Amino acid sequence: MSTNLLAKRYAKGLLEAGKEENVLEEIYNGIKLIAEKLTSDVINFLSAPPVPLNEKFEIINTFAQNLNLHKFLTRTLLILAEKGRAKLIPQICSSFVEYYMEEKGYIPVEVKVARELKEEEINLIRKGMEEFTKKNVFLNISIDPEIIGGVIIKIGDMVIDNSILRRLEDIKFSLL
Repeated sequence: MSTNLLAKRYAKGLLEAGKEENVLEEIYNGIKLIAEKLTSDVINFLSAPPVPLNEKFEIINTFAQNLNLHKFLTRTLLILAEKGRAKLIPQICSSFVEYYMEEKGYIPVEVKVARELKEEEINLIRKGMEEFTKKNVFLNISIDPEIIGGVIIKIGDMVIDNSILRRLEDIKFSLL
């Protein structure tokens, strides 16, 4: 089974458990904390086979207690460490956020830009996408300096590429 599919299954399980126990907001807030605070070094430590399981559990329990994570999240982190799947944590977090936003009536929109955006630019993109889709949108913004400028937007299977890199490629193609 692919790691992406596995991460989505864990994320979906957390979403369903959160809904069932009426703690979805608490799990969402915990997921955001995990994504923000759990460093790649800690994830690598939790993924390292030579590290004894009790040490991994101690780190997870301390981390969860310090962040006041819901027991569902703590258990999930412990299971991931036990099964050697801690490297899935970032994917689980991003998949959970997508599922959560869909549950709340938002559709995810991937936005790729060449530089950090100002708040008013983000709001302008959000407003334009909400008018385009006629739905509330959740923007997932990533920075890729290789596109030089402009923006690449992905909504579901549709891609709108208005990047400088794309325009240069189009010019190159038309000259050949």
